Amino acid sequence: MSDHNVITLLSSKTAPVGGLGLVFLGTGLIVVGGLWGLFGEESLSAGLPLVLLALVFGGGLVRAGALLLLPKGGLSLVESAAGDGGAVLRLRGVGRDDGLCLPLSELSGLRLVPRDEEWDRHAVRIWSCELVVRDGPAVLVGESHDYEAVFSFARRLEGALVAAGAGDLALEEHSEWEPPASAMAAQGTGAQRYRVRQRGHLHETMAGTGIVAFIVGALLFARVTEAPVVGFLFGPILLFMGLALFLTALTGSLADDVVRWDGTSITRLKRLGPFTWGEKSIALQPAPYLRLRHRGLLGASLELVGPKQIAVLLTGVTARSEIDYEGLRAAGAALARIISAEKSSRC
Repeated sequence: MSDHNVITLLSSKTAPVGGLGLVFLGTGLIVVGGLWGLFGEESLSAGLPLVLLALVFGGGLVRAGALLLLPKGGLSLVESAAGDGGAVLRLRGVGRDDGLCLPLSELSGLRLVPRDEEWDRHAVRIWSCELVVRDGPAVLVGESHDYEAVFSFARRLEGALVAAGAGDLALEEHSEWEPPASAMAAQGTGAQRYRVRQRGHLHETMAGTGIVAFIVGALLFARVTEAPVVGFLFGPILLFMGLALFLTALTGSLADDVVRWDGTSITRLKRLGPFTWGEKSIALQPAPYLRLRHRGLLGASLELVGPKQIAVLLTGVTARSEIDYEGLRAAGAALARIISAEKSSRC
């Protein structure tokens, strides 16, 4: 990027040692298993189960290693070298070209706010560093139970934003949970349906691995009379594991995300035809708020944040999903406007 200056605020995560190790291990497993199955058995029919197992497990290790090698997550400030004020914050997804970009001109604040979460019946204080966006949901850029770590990062981000031309954007620190001005306060009733249609590295890996594992499991189970040990031991496991992976990927591609509100709470659930699951509600008192969060390999999410709980409204958004990053931001802003309109219609 010769025409831009890139300042890394949070580094992307890669695992080169583990990634290369899995790639070499998987490749070796495919080669050794394939050769042993082809030439180490009395017949090709007897060696075929070993070849299939080597392809499934070896191929899975190679794909997992490739995912570990890709950069995931991270936050960077991209400034124009010409100094034209076109700086953006970029939250990386997976790879070089997948990322959620926020123009600095759209930012109206930076805040550090705590939230108490229940873990094993004990309250744990979580500190969140969030960007407040004009006419849109807030964006989470850092979160931890370690206050000093989050505070230090928030101060460094504040300095970088001011230096990049974000005006007098000052860090606003809260001692207790408090929603921004964009908090939800619905009084009417309504519902919205969204079709994310997940696509991405993780989704494609699950779908591909699931199909291959299901086919190989079925073949091994069908050949149980010729290879009883391998057929009984690996056939059912691969068959049902492949089915589970493929159905998980399929529901991510086909299921709709539904958001409902009734004046007292906001509820989200998944719907695929007549089936619904994953229902979760957050009360509107005290008022929750919407925010975006990028989870790297898992994609970006639109969350409804309350004082002690979070409901994920939309998830798995990448640059290649039907609702992309700009669509996710637009969906969050539109949902806030719709619920506000419901409120106004009752006044």
